[in-house]
Amino acid sequence: MHKNEIKELKEFLSLARALKDAMRTSIEIDTENVWKCSSYFEYIRKYNLLIKRIRQKIELKTIFDLYDLEKIPNNFDINAIQQKSLFDSVYSNLSILESFLKNNIGEKDDKISESQKVSLTPITWDDYYDLTKGCI
Repeated sequence: MHKNEIKELKEFLSLARALKDAMRTSIEIDTENVWKCSSYFEYIRKYNLLIKRIRQKIELKTIFDLYDLEKIPNNFDINAIQQKSLFDSVYSNLSILESFLKNNIGEKDDKISESQKVSLTPITWDDYYDLTKGCI
């Protein structure tokens, strides 16, 4: 992959993260509000724009949804549960997109920092028995 392609993918990754952050912020502001997901349509629209831009640059597999905005009801025509379902759907798609982009630019989640490493010590049956005492 060329440097320009990687740069574009990083920009798309940044946009996907920004959209997810905005979504997270919008529902964390007022956690008691049952209508907190009522902005779902704006997030669907922005997600669609992002997917269309990415598809112009690279081939995306069919796993990425593209919403038909004409068929998405407005927030006055559906209840809070349906709004949350659409909101969660977009958020899930953005999470998949984020992982896809990270993998394509080489920014993988599976890197473990030194502070996260755990020292594993082999365990014997006697150790296991001692650990399970009192569990039954």
